[in-house]
Amino acid sequence: MLIDVALETVGRIGPIVVFLLSAAVLAEVSDRVGVFDAVAHWLARHARHRLLVLWLLFSAYAVTCTVFLSLDTTAVLLTPVALAVATQIDVPPRPFALTTLWIANTGSLLLPVSNLTNLLALTKFGELGIDHGAYVRLAFVPGMVCIASTLTLILALHPRMATARYEVDPPPEPHDARLLQIGMAICGVVGPAFAVGLAPWAVATSAAAVLLIATAIRAPHLLRSLPIPWFMAAGFGVLAVAVA
Repeated sequence: MLIDVALETVGRIGPIVVFLLSAAVLAEVSDRVGVFDAVAHWLARHARHRLLVLWLLFSAYAVTCTVFLSLDTTAVLLTPVALAVATQIDVPPRPFALTTLWIANTGSLLLPVSNLTNLLALTKFGELGIDHGAYVRLAFVPGMVCIASTLTLILALHPRMATARYEVDPPPEPHDARLLQIGMAICGVVGPAFAVGLAPWAVATSAAAVLLIATAIRAPHLLRSLPIPWFMAAGFGVLAVAVA
């Protein structure tokens, strides 16, 4: 009986573990090929030297990354980018750092793939007839209220952003242009694929595989010492089986 429970639990959480590993690889390789860096620099160049506009654009970018690429992507990978850009344009980094860290939490309510907890909840919601689409409809309004409240609080804590300006454009980082285009295209496809309800593990695995192959061909040095959260995934699996 215990073996049956363990096997049933492994079968249920297996796709979640695959998604967790694939999403981590996709986010890390995307960062290494320059996707996050390029978008952050684009935001800085197109904010017309107004700090408030830059922060709002960056906030929208952080929300998008969190919703479609998970809160870990925003908290771990986007935070260093935010700090680097703030340093390059000589503005206080604190509001940008707070945005990435807080949005990583509140922005992760909108889609099941935004947060591992959401995926776990969805496996139980399925027993109640709540599928991917129903989850999105239920979470949309509360999630948007949480995001708006977070951004309002950050702006209230840093009122000088409303009128501040910056004068130094950040220099673009050198990247493989073709590989960067491939990475941005893959990330652009992943978001809608998650949103329409395709299997998260299949989307993340396919995207990560394509980007890994492209990177191995054009810039294999970027794949050196690629961190894969095997220990975290194994710990999650063991804990899930133990709880069951």
